Amino acid sequence: FKRADAREIPYPDEYFDKVVASFAIHIIRGWEKAVSEMIRVLKPGGVFAVLEPKKGWAGGWRVDQNLKVKLEELGLRRVEVRPFTIHYPKERTVFLVTGVKR
Repeated sequence: FKRADAREIPYPDEYFDKVVASFAIHIIRGWEKAVSEMIRVLKPGGVFAVLEPKKGWAGGWRVDQNLKVKLEELGLRRVEVRPFTIHYPKERTVFLVTGVKR
């Protein structure tokens, strides 16, 4: 593991097969830059997966209809935003955001 700023990932382009973030994007100022960096270091055909709380809980990520378009503009295809419920510590809605790099 390497500690680094998500907005400046210290790896070359197309380095990873998968990129995953869980409950992190919503706390990053300039989340677009962080997501852009995640996509930059992802190999073509690689999987992007982010789990984020619904807005209003823990500061939540702005998950809306424009997010899919934004992620496609940043280089992903087959983008899916799926809500589901977790039951710890109490019932909450979270979003699993996935895509594949073009």
